[in-house]
Amino acid sequence: MAKSKKPAGDALPAKLLLTAASAGELAGIEAALATGAAINARGEYGETALNKAAQSGHLAAVELLVSKGADIENKDGADMTPVMQATVAGHTKVVEFLLSKGAKVTDDLLSTVKMKVGILEENAESGMVREEAVEAWKSFFEFLRTARWKQDWPEIIKGLASSDDAQRKEAADAASTCARRRIDISAGLPLLETLLTDADKETRYNAADAIACHAARRDHWSRVIELLEKGDGDVKAAAISVTVAFGKSGSDLAPMIAALRPLLAAELLDLRHDAALALGYAATNGADASSAIPELAKLIDDKESGVRYIASWSFYRLAKFGADCSSVMARLKELAGGDDEKVAGIASEAVAMIESKAGRGAQ
Repeated sequence: MAKSKKPAGDALPAKLLLTAASAGELAGIEAALATGAAINARGEYGETALNKAAQSGHLAAVELLVSKGADIENKDGADMTPVMQATVAGHTKVVEFLLSKGAKVTDDLLSTVKMKVGILEENAESGMVREEAVEAWKSFFEFLRTARWKQDWPEIIKGLASSDDAQRKEAADAASTCARRRIDISAGLPLLETLLTDADKETRYNAADAIACHAARRDHWSRVIELLEKGDGDVKAAAISVTVAFGKSGSDLAPMIAALRPLLAAELLDLRHDAALALGYAATNGADASSAIPELAKLIDDKESGVRYIASWSFYRLAKFGADCSSVMARLKELAGGDDEKVAGIASEAVAMIESKAGRGAQ
């Protein structure tokens, strides 16, 4: 009977290391290393112990191997790095750890996860996959996208300082995305400040958006107010857009009330619209926005249907959360009986809310 062939020399410790890593056996990993196994020894298909541990989801083993100097970017025979293998297998904790140690999020990795999300969505439609699973993978995909933006941030900073108009524009847009994704853009703020007066309007807008988002995230509303008061139309549009976004997500906009009031009379449609929208969210989140009622009332007669709608919606919100809006009752009733069905609908709701609040107050 033929005997099985045994690994010769240092091949045995390497095989033991790979086997232990695949099983997540910490003692086995330590023993294999102690007997001479190279930390980055590769198996039959180019995989290392770290590839094995990551693919199997053994976090403790991954942590141990990395602490011993394992190559976090090793590619096996299928060009899969440890973080790619952990991602495809859905081992999120392993992925988070490897990213914290500098593992790269590549285009191939993002493409693979995006494809998986697409397949899951199709299967969910036919009932083969639960919606919760789809949502979990979507969240994971967004986590990876944010990690990629963090990874690219040093290059984005270089782009902000570029003498090339197109590169600055692209970098400002990327900085805006980073800020919206809660990435710390502090290191790029000085360069973004210089772009507030860039010749390109999109560059100015995105630079302002990034600065305003960064400031609002830290409750530095005074900086957002400065952008609204001193910036040009594009800078103001970005700052008010950020204000609306934070108001919608529940932020306290009380510090912004005084700065929003002048914008209700702005020439630019977007500024009037978003200022009214922000006031509605401010009231919803507990701020006293009643001081803006005189300016907001003028928007009920705005030439733009969309602005009239938002003004009516804001009065509904102000009334619902405590403001006395009886002074605009008559005009809202006229809108409620008007030909613009969308505006009439929300105006009717505002009237009903004002009357309801007045009735409760009289009791």
